[in-house]
Amino acid sequence: QADGPAGQVLMFLDTCGHAGYNDALFKTETATHEAVDQNGKLPVFKEVYQPVIELEPAPEVAEDEHAGPEMTGVKKAFVVGCNYPGQPAALRGCVNDTHSWKDTLMKHYGFEEKNILVMHDELEDKRLWPTLKNMKNGLRWLAEGANPGDVLFFSFSGHGTQIDSDDGNEADGKDEALCPTNFREEGLLLDNEIFDLVVTPLVSGVKLTIILDCCHSGTAVDLSFIWEMDNDSWEEVGGTRYVAGDVQMFSGCQDDQCSMDVAGVFGRPQGAMTMAMTKVVENDNSLPYPELLTRLHEALEEGGYDQKPRLTSSQKFGAGSKSFSLCEGAIPNLNEHLGFTGPPRVHDTRTAAAELDAFLWE
Repeated sequence: QADGPAGQVLMFLDTCGHAGYNDALFKTETATHEAVDQNGKLPVFKEVYQPVIELEPAPEVAEDEHAGPEMTGVKKAFVVGCNYPGQPAALRGCVNDTHSWKDTLMKHYGFEEKNILVMHDELEDKRLWPTLKNMKNGLRWLAEGANPGDVLFFSFSGHGTQIDSDDGNEADGKDEALCPTNFREEGLLLDNEIFDLVVTPLVSGVKLTIILDCCHSGTAVDLSFIWEMDNDSWEEVGGTRYVAGDVQMFSGCQDDQCSMDVAGVFGRPQGAMTMAMTKVVENDNSLPYPELLTRLHEALEEGGYDQKPRLTSSQKFGAGSKSFSLCEGAIPNLNEHLGFTGPPRVHDTRTAAAELDAFLWE
């Protein structure tokens, strides 16, 4: 007999062949009861993440990726930098990254200052520091009310890390996560949460570009398609979800690499990925996607950095023939179904985060 709603869910998962999620749901149920009994916080996105397990036919599927909506001129950006002042893991260049991106967005892409929300941990007004709560609220603000043809931008510069995944939807058993300025007190912002807050709500034709200049960021938004530079094609990723919006994420490095904090222009500290990306797009903002990635890799290699930026996407578009733009050419939904894509790819558990994690939490 199923014991209440949670028991019924467990039985349903068994019936559908998803028994692997039973342990995660049991932990969530136990933690929820304990939180209620102790009048504490419910374990939403804290203990266990519960993925959507169904696929549904998309209400609208475009036959032509070029048949996107007319751009509305609406542009919103959420720009975040964490230097972690006074902490053992303090950085120097991430606040400067917020200034660089704000300048690039305004000078080269026509964003208005009033529509750019900047959070960093050197602002006098600490209400705008990038705490976990503020970052979640910033992502909600970014996605709220977005319509087809709108342009959204999110960048994060700071520490990234990996933690053990409890839900079984990560190929390597690790969730990627961003470190807010108060991560020691409030915890991390998981890739699953970023997806739910700013990717899932978007309708077809909304264009969102994400830049993550942090360690272990290669697949840190869990988008369904990874661009493989070796064969110039998309690899479809299991364990993620198909969505309707046009979301593209450029990472500072691979999942098992670190992003560097370096001396940038005029010796000003800056994130290596931010320095390379802003330089490349300011010099030529219409490069085809593969060439843009190549230029990023070359710029970092010239600086002596071995990190390899990566492109992931929510839509499987013709990257080889499409020029990169933050503000033009929104791709309509090409996914025939929306929802959970099924079991993840399988490969060995990554261990590269261990040394960094010890440093972050010491």
